[in-house]
Amino acid sequence: FGLFCRLLQRELTINQIAKETGKSYSFTNKAVKSLIQQGLLHAKPVGHSILCKANYQHPAARQYLALSSALMHQQRFAAVREGKRSHVSTILSVLKHDFLCAVLVKEQLFIIRKDEPALGGDFHIIQSLHFKDFIRQHNLEDVIVVAGYEKFWELVGENFE
Repeated sequence: FGLFCRLLQRELTINQIAKETGKSYSFTNKAVKSLIQQGLLHAKPVGHSILCKANYQHPAARQYLALSSALMHQQRFAAVREGKRSHVSTILSVLKHDFLCAVLVKEQLFIIRKDEPALGGDFHIIQSLHFKDFIRQHNLEDVIVVAGYEKFWELVGENFE
């Protein structure tokens, strides 16, 4: 599922998935067909190929995406300079989980909330109702989820097919 964390509308053939994961086509074909049967992936036949993409509405798919992005983003967050990591941790501890999720985009912190109270600080508040516009404005490869992985993918599921 890590392949689908980077681009929301990414569609991959079984052959592309096999190449990117380093697994054989036969193994990948069986695994992908199982994921399609379980409803975790959408499949679209195109000629002799099948294009696959994550089913963001499926709760189990969102769990896999949350886990994959947590592992990937923790590594990417560790690469962010120490001063910025410390600053982000302080802001998140002050907010005491009064937010849905938090992301870094090019070292700028964005807090996603249901409402948009007047909070001060050197971070941006995005109302969850504007989440879709926010994600469309940013390349998902530049987004590092730093808190609320499950909620992040739940919001993706609510806003994207």
